[in-house]
Amino acid sequence: MKAARKLPMLLAASFATALSLTFFTSAASAESLKFLSWQDYIDPELVEKFEEQAGIDIVTQQYISNEQRDSMITESRGEGLDIILLNGLVLEKFVRKGWLAALPDGYTGELSMIDKQWWQAYQAAEWYAVPYFWGTLGIVYRSDLVDRPINSWGQLLQPSSSLRGKVSVLDSYRETLGMALKAKKYSLNTRRSAEMDDALGLLENHFADYQSHPPMDSLTTSKLISGNLHAAMMYSGSALTLQRLDTRIKYVVPKEGGSIWVDYLVVSAKSKNKQAAWDFIKFLNEPENATQLAYYLYYATTNNGAKAMLDDRFLSNKTIYPEKQALAKSEILRPMLSRHKRDLESRFNDIKAPAAN
Repeated sequence: MKAARKLPMLLAASFATALSLTFFTSAASAESLKFLSWQDYIDPELVEKFEEQAGIDIVTQQYISNEQRDSMITESRGEGLDIILLNGLVLEKFVRKGWLAALPDGYTGELSMIDKQWWQAYQAAEWYAVPYFWGTLGIVYRSDLVDRPINSWGQLLQPSSSLRGKVSVLDSYRETLGMALKAKKYSLNTRRSAEMDDALGLLENHFADYQSHPPMDSLTTSKLISGNLHAAMMYSGSALTLQRLDTRIKYVVPKEGGSIWVDYLVVSAKSKNKQAAWDFIKFLNEPENATQLAYYLYYATTNNGAKAMLDDRFLSNKTIYPEKQALAKSEILRPMLSRHKRDLESRFNDIKAPAAN
């Protein structure tokens, strides 16, 4: 299974090198597609297969955080990019700015194997984006180091004395605040000030008990394996990587529910080779290719044609496909107004600051 090849690539990646990545240059061949994506988020064998079939090179640019990606796109306004991997939260923002190309006429019909729920998850997706993979945000923990199994956000965010200083949250206000809202049994998309204040108060009272980490942090991975960290807020895909390294590591979508993320492939409005870009996305969604990609990444596919070809072991993995009850209480993060976003991010950073000193 190609997913096994992903592990050493993820763990050996250099953080400093990733930060130093720059934009594509004009030196790239005219017969090439520039693809901006997370690190190691596509099977290189599929890239090579498309290159041989189409006679077009895929030049990949990698980012290590949503913030870095957004900054790169904003600075370039999509210039010099062809295909971009985005999460659903920023789709509408980039559509409003005119940086994304609309789906070609009849394109959704050609991709009828994609589950409609992921196109409908974000309004802009139906006209501008193709669903790629989906997953959850939950809790990963070392089963041998906790007093009892973790199944609640309260256990992570209001840690017992044995867990204080041994738990970790994401260094991202939207996700961490969202899970604090879930711990308080509120919607993670609430706009009610009193509920926001309640969740921020929870974090303020306990932030000194946390270790914070970015979404894809190899240091957090090593801490969980070494036992210096006992539990962490983590995306399902990262949790799977850990579980393949250490069977004592468990992943759970808490009883209050978690968040559901969806990644999309889009084409830059300034792409000079839009047809080839759409052809590449369609190639990735051919059921056989989409199945290979799911096995490589070990994520939940949005492609029903591929899902029908996956084996029972993959489909029964509860980290990839959580129980329906857990998903029923989970939510997709929705965009918020810029002024609310700035205010909440500022308040979150104020809470973080004393804990970091």
